[in-house]
Parts: sequence; C-alpha cells; structure tokens
Amino acid sequence: MSTQRTSRGNPLDRLGQSMARSFFERAQGARAKRLERLSPTARVLLSFGLLILCGTFLLWLPACAAAGQPGLSFVDALFTSTSAVCVTGLSTIDVGLRLSGLGQGVLLLLIQLGGLGFLTLSTGLFFSLGFRSSMLTRAAVADTLGGRTGSEMRGLLRNLFLVTMIFELAGAAVLSFRFASLEGFTLGQACWFGLFHSVSAFCNAGFSTFSRAAGHGSDGLDGFTQDGITNLVTMALIVLGGLGFLVLEELLAWLRGRGQRRLGVHAKIVLSTSAVLTAAGAALFYLFERQALFEGRPWHEALLPSLFQSVTARTAGFNTVSVSALSGPTLMLLMGLMFIGGSPASTAGGVKTTTAFVILRLTLARLSRRRHPTAFGRELSTETVTRAATLILVAIVCLVVLSASLMVIEARSVEAHSRGGVFMDMLFESVSALGTVGLSTGTTGDLGALAKLVVIVAMYVGRLGPLSVFVALAQPPRTDKVRYPEASVLVG
Repeated sequence: MSTQRTSRGNPLDRLGQSMARSFFERAQGARAKRLERLSPTARVLLSFGLLILCGTFLLWLPACAAAGQPGLSFVDALFTSTSAVCVTGLSTIDVGLRLSGLGQGVLLLLIQLGGLGFLTLSTGLFFSLGFRSSMLTRAAVADTLGGRTGSEMRGLLRNLFLVTMIFELAGAAVLSFRFASLEGFTLGQACWFGLFHSVSAFCNAGFSTFSRAAGHGSDGLDGFTQDGITNLVTMALIVLGGLGFLVLEELLAWLRGRGQRRLGVHAKIVLSTSAVLTAAGAALFYLFERQALFEGRPWHEALLPSLFQSVTARTAGFNTVSVSALSGPTLMLLMGLMFIGGSPASTAGGVKTTTAFVILRLTLARLSRRRHPTAFGRELSTETVTRAATLILVAIVCLVVLSASLMVIEARSVEAHSRGGVFMDMLFESVSALGTVGLSTGTTGDLGALAKLVVIVAMYVGRLGPLSVFVALAQPPRTDKVRYPEASVLVG
C-alpha cells in the first residue's frame, strides 16, 4: 500500500503519464485531421475501393465456389467484385455455375451496396440510429444525391430506402411467381432467383444466375425473349432505377398531389429524354435487325426484344438476344445508348441523359444562331453547359485510351465474336465497361489477366468518374491573377 502511494505521488511518474497522454492525444488528433482533410469525393472513392476489396476477398474464399467447381482466381474475384459494386454486369465467370449459394449472396449484397452507394447506406444508417454524421460525410452523400444538404437529407434518405425496398420486393414477388412455373424449380429456388434478378435489375447491374451449364435452360435471360411478364417487370425495374431518386421523389409527390404540383425542369428533362431514347432505340433496333434477327417473324414478335434491348442498353446489361449475332449498325446503336446511360443520382452509369440533352440543346441553339440554349421555358446556365461539355470530352478521351489499350494488349490473342471483328468487340467492351452496362459480344471471358485489370479500372472510373468530374467542376473557380488579351481562333 505504501509503495503504491509513493508511486502515485512520484513527480517523475506523474510527468511520464502526462507525456504519454499528450502523445496519444496528439496522435489521435493527427489521425483525425488527416481524415478531415479528405474531400467528400475522396471519401466516396475510398469507400467504393474498400467495398470492392472486401468483396474480392469474400468471393475468393473456397466457400463461395459451387460444389465441384474450382475457387475463383484472385483476378476473377476482383473483376467480379468490381463489376458488382460498380453495377456493371460484365463477368469473366458463369455466375450460376461457379458460385455457391453463399457466393451468390455475397454478389447480391455487393450489387445492392454498390447500387445505392456505400456512403449513402452508411449515412442513412447513422441517421436512422440517431447518430450525427460529419459535415464532410453529409456533403459526400449530398453529391451522390444531386446536391441535397442539411435537413433535407434525413427525409430524402428515408424515402430512398423505402422506395427501393418497395420496388425491389414487388419485382421479386412477381418474378418469383413467374420462375416458380419453370420446370425443375422449387419454390425456394424461384424466390431466390426472383429476388436476385429484381435487385440486379433495379440497381442496373445485369447479373443473372441462370446458366445452361448449371441446368437452368438458359444463359441469363435469353430464354425469356417472348416472356411478357419477365420482360415487362425487368424493364420497369431498370427504368425506375435509372431515372434517379430525385426524379422518383418528384413523381411520387406529383402523384400524391394528383397532378396539381408541377414537375421541375430536371425531372422533365430526364423523363422526356429517357422516353425518346427508349422509343428511338427500339425502333432503330427493329429496323437494323428486321432482315436478320427478325427475318420471317411477325412484327409483334420483334416488338418485345427490340424494346427490351433498347431499355437494357441504358446501363442494365441484361440481354434476351445474342449480342454477338447482331449487325454492325445495331452494335453502334447499342454503344450510343450505353455511352449516354441513365440519369443523375441513379443506379445507372454513362454520361447521363441530362448531359446529352444539354449538349443537344446547345447544338440546336448555335445552329439557329441563338446565344443561349433553353429547355422547358428556362435558359440553361453557362455553368451547366460547361459541365456537360467537359464531361463529354473526358468520357471520349477515356474511351479512346481504354479501347486502344485493349487493342494493344489483346488484339493478337482474342478471336472475333461479332461481325465487326476484334476492333468492334474491343470498342463495344470499352463502352460497356465505362458506361457500367455489362453487355458483351462474348469477349470478356477470353481476356487475359492484364486486360482484365484494365477493364476493372475502366469500370471503377466509369462508375465514379462522372461524379468526380461534376464535383470538381462544382467548386468555385479560382480568380486568375493574370488576364491575357482575348484571341479568336478559327474552329470547324
């Protein structure tokens, strides 16, 4: 007892304890400051990267491989995890054959987390549990949801989760009922397949657990070409997931008000552009394939697959017809739809419908000799036009670099799968990866390890690149210290 009292009362001991506390406090403060220095965009990028790595190690486990199948290689596990988190759908493996029930469950979880956004889910959980999130975290989530901040975040996230749950469960119920009628399917299998495809469709992922090699009668949805229920439900989920949560929120408010509340300009642009792209894509798909894919068939049998491919090319990745059998013009059409993609603040990828709309309105305005583009009685700001043009330019540069890289790496070792040859296959694969679509002419499984790594980077950039560019452009511009005289340059 006396020794302990002496130890406590020793000035040197007290000084040592004080120095130790001071050291640990400084270390914690430095760590906190390093985290605080991370920008909202950096936190989003880091979160997606960590989620991809976690998914990779889980899919790499032997328990995730189906019975009698070899475990995934690390590169294939990384590729599959990246494709799921970035809701792309490109796959180097046969999901229905190679993955066990646990592996498919991990894949479904990655799709769900990637579709809604890892930071969105975590911050929504903090809000629901009553925790406070940092200003930077709220800003990061606000960036992914179209700029909402402050008190609007709680209600928006609550509605986001509620709407997602309702749509996915409703789609799962209908698809499960349909799959239960398939030969050899138990009720449990039908419910699992229904849930998996519903989540995959709403998140615009494009993964499917159907596999002929596993005895399911079809690869993906190619066995449901004329199945009205499966096609219509899947298309509805793809469209709803690709419109964006902000547009869905406006639509729900418009329905609750029985049309008394006006839709905003953003919602009008998204809805009108999506409708035009879907209708035009279906019509052109039918025209390009009527002498080949649909030869000898009545027009009503070509309507459903044409409409489905037009919808799914806008970043979903499902297919009810063989992509490798399509003609060159049809592949170019699909690449155009994949490049545009879905809408902002949605599960879809691409440069987004609003970006394409703004560029189109700018072009029409300049051709008609008007200085400012307009839309629905509003003038589009110069900042909006600048962002759209920059995003398009960056996307084109990335596409050129990616397709050229794949050609250099794989041109001599990969056989052509489509009528357009190896060049068309690589270009199609590049657009599909950057647009986070998942459609492929069949090249994905033949890629070597280095080419797979290139596509992995492309999927990551395609998912998070547009967000990063938007956030960078949204920052206040620096004041130029030096201004130079203006110069006119001949263009065109």
